[in-house]
Amino acid sequence: MTSPALADPKEVMARQLSVLRGYASKAILHGNSLAPDEEAERSDHMRDFLATGQSFNLTQKEMVDLIYSGLFRNRRECGCHSCRARAME
Repeated sequence: MTSPALADPKEVMARQLSVLRGYASKAILHGNSLAPDEEAERSDHMRDFLATGQSFNLTQKEMVDLIYSGLFRNRRECGCHSCRARAME
């Protein structure tokens, strides 16, 4: 992993965000448990993400919103024709 002092903090945060969204999707949307090594990596990324976010003066709520942003799109569907058609868009 690149040292945070050598990389652009915005790029580092974007990479961390991508990894955290992947884990959130796997655990929440797909209902899969994280393996112990994945859980350890998720924890490391979360700690670094929160520290980087604080350096940008983001609140914890804003950082959590970033992680879950767009994750639950199209999740409110009942299965009717109209909902299925919207999901295909």
